[in-house]
Amino acid sequence: MNKIIYAPDDWQIVATDHTPANRSVTGYGGQIPTRYTITSPDNRTRRVYAICYSNVASLYCIAHGKRLFIQFWRFP
Repeated sequence: MNKIIYAPDDWQIVATDHTPANRSVTGYGGQIPTRYTITSPDNRTRRVYAICYSNVASLYCIAHGKRLFIQFWRFP
């Protein structure tokens, strides 16, 4: 059974000035880069990605080879 794993609340989300280019022509996909990064307490910065196959996206980062999803209310 797959379980949704969330990024810890003490990880800080920051909006950056640079957004990497989206490789998808349609704008949909499983790893769409966003303008946000998330920093863990050990100062490791990770890019926040979006999964979007319809009109709704789910945001996540990759840590230790796993997707850690991020709740929308945490974004500035």
